[in-house]
Amino acid sequence: MNWYLLAAGGLSTLALIGHLTAGFKTVVRPILAAEQLDLLVRKSALAMAHLFPIVTFAVAAGFLLAAGAGVAPAAQHPRVIGSIFAALFGGFGVAYFAVALSFKGGLGKLFQWVLFFALCALCVLGGLVFPERGA
Repeated sequence: MNWYLLAAGGLSTLALIGHLTAGFKTVVRPILAAEQLDLLVRKSALAMAHLFPIVTFAVAAGFLLAAGAGVAPAAQHPRVIGSIFAALFGGFGVAYFAVALSFKGGLGKLFQWVLFFALCALCVLGGLVFPERGA
């Protein structure tokens, strides 16, 4: 049992739920309703801003929960799983932080950077610092 990877998987699951609910309402629906934008632009925004993150959170949650719970074969490679998802979420965190810094009040309005850095930290702890015992 690796508690850090389990926590990362749980947090990724919560992010998935939040993205499916609040994310659709506050970001996707207004973009799709913006008829002044070309349909291709609106559908591309749907894929990039909504569908890609949904797939990312779902896949991450599955692998992290399996590795954390000790389910083979994921649990046999906590360093690999922790490294991959730490790099992924760390990269997202840097990107969101940079965008948030680019406009006034962005750190509070585009707060996802906190989530991504937390996920990155849990993956580092569970996959790289304590891969064998997890706590």
